Amino acid sequence: MRHRLDTLRERFNALHCTVDRWNARVPGLNSSSGKGTTVRSTQSMLAKHPELHIDRLAQAWPELFADFADDQNLEERLRNEHRYANQEQHARAQIEELRKEMSMALPHDLDYQSMEFMRPELRDAMDERRPNSLAAAARVPGINDTALHFLLRYVKMRRQ
Repeated sequence: MRHRLDTLRERFNALHCTVDRWNARVPGLNSSSGKGTTVRSTQSMLAKHPELHIDRLAQAWPELFADFADDQNLEERLRNEHRYANQEQHARAQIEELRKEMSMALPHDLDYQSMEFMRPELRDAMDERRPNSLAAAARVPGINDTALHFLLRYVKMRRQ
């Protein structure tokens, strides 16, 4: 099972085609995700097109996927891996952005009560403590990385 999963993952990672080629090779796909010359990976196409399954890939590229045409379990595992890898990558990018901006000064006149992305008790705590930087806000009890990231975005948008 593990070997088959690794093999299918390698084949998914190896196949990259333009949107036009995906549309030509996979009947009924009609992908409009990107321009015709935009290159998409198999993982990306599976994520964007839930109707695309391994059996259709096997019809389009039998040399790569015929051995896996009947194995929806492997397909589903790889779909989930891709989904969670994207979420993890997004979370890491948010954390990295926070790390770079921790010294950012927070305006004294922020209206924390209007920040709907925070829970009411966190709004109250932020309003009471009035942190002067993002790093100080990170030490307020009850704040998490998501709320900090939204606060960072809020302050950056306000400055523009």
